[in-house]
Amino acid sequence: MSAAHDRRVDAIIAEALQLPPQSRQNLLEQLEDSLQGDFEAPPGVLEAWAAEIESRLEAYDKGVLQARDASAALEEIRATFRKNSAQRTAS
Repeated sequence: MSAAHDRRVDAIIAEALQLPPQSRQNLLEQLEDSLQGDFEAPPGVLEAWAAEIESRLEAYDKGVLQARDASAALEEIRATFRKNSAQRTAS
């Protein structure tokens, strides 16, 4: 991808982040819908995901891995995304 393309994507993301939460949710759903059928996982990826899920469930059942609150985990991801997006925009 070109630098101009990256800047355009960054500008779209920055603008989208200014939308109200419901509008962002609608945008997310439309983007997800637009990808349906366009993406095929490379060979072995689905099997690797399944194995990872099984491994994590087993670790959780054994008490080796602890669960996290989904809303707290999502907020942490969002905060990281906002920070990274702001850094890219400032560059």
